[in-house]
Amino acid sequence: MRLAHSTGSVKSAAARAALLCARYLDAGRVSPKVAPGRVSVFARSNRGPIVSQTNLAWSALLLAGAFEVGFTTAMGLENEGKRWATALFYVCIIASFAFLQYAAKTIPLGIAYAVWTGIGAAGTLAVSTLVFRQPLAAVQIGLVVVLIGVVAGLKLTSPH
Repeated sequence: MRLAHSTGSVKSAAARAALLCARYLDAGRVSPKVAPGRVSVFARSNRGPIVSQTNLAWSALLLAGAFEVGFTTAMGLENEGKRWATALFYVCIIASFAFLQYAAKTIPLGIAYAVWTGIGAAGTLAVSTLVFRQPLAAVQIGLVVVLIGVVAGLKLTSPH
């Protein structure tokens, strides 16, 4: 599926944001010829760069994970008595599930869910440690590194 390089032709807000994220992540990597079995985010056409549906879905999945970290952070802020955090929670949870749903149209649901959960778990743990000053043991840090490795492995081995 080909998406025009103008975000105006992409219908949903999730798709527009994922398109912008895909462009940012792969800026400068324009490849008119792609090796068999490989997908390039940008390819040349007579109308400009074209973003592949696969990389758009992975960008949406990254954004879904980031918004998952946002809504768990909002829960922590709300527990500290910040009333405005409730609105942040709802915005982030709706955005997170919207991006996850968009990504799951291309990426198999099991892979998408595992990656989304891994990004959220690692990000929430980092925010808990850095922002909320919750202690983290060396074993826990090692397990988070393994979790990040698993998420990266799922991405690298996924045919999508």
